[in-house]
Amino acid sequence: ELHIAAQYSRYDHAGDIFLTTETFWIVTKQDDHWGVKFRSSFGGDNDADEAAKTKAESAALRVLEQHIQARNSRDSDGLAAANNYPHVLLKGGSFQTWNTPEDYVIYEETDIIPELDYSDWNRSEWGVINVVQSGAFKVHLVAELRLFDVLNKKYETTKSFWVVTKVNEHWGIQGRSSFIKDTQ
Repeated sequence: ELHIAAQYSRYDHAGDIFLTTETFWIVTKQDDHWGVKFRSSFGGDNDADEAAKTKAESAALRVLEQHIQARNSRDSDGLAAANNYPHVLLKGGSFQTWNTPEDYVIYEETDIIPELDYSDWNRSEWGVINVVQSGAFKVHLVAELRLFDVLNKKYETTKSFWVVTKVNEHWGIQGRSSFIKDTQ
């Protein structure tokens, strides 16, 4: 799996640029074929002024903090509230999609929370979080997530790509993809 942050421009027939925007692509290899699995572009949104981008970045960081607090509390409703829908997760080359908060709560309560309860996982915390690209209504981030066991010893670090969006005045996680796993 490969994550690519890029900028592209579109040109009119006269050769003049009419749009330049940032974009993020996830490329995966499946059945010996490399192809684009996911992309998220800004269009004109990343032309927002710096104040709007700073405000969006702050909101996105608050959403990630809300997510980690809910994860550590095993609060499935809190995790669902930290998302925008449809919410997508790229995991192992496959997408999982939840269309409603209720669907996401069922997933958390039937799949994730029981798995965590029977593992050595105790809590998670953010390491380095970098804003890769931002606009007024969307932020792309790369975040390091550190997992700790019941003895409070770090046992895994995962780096992930997060798309946080503002939809109907709600900032939430629209999608995410883990791409580096370092087990210690």
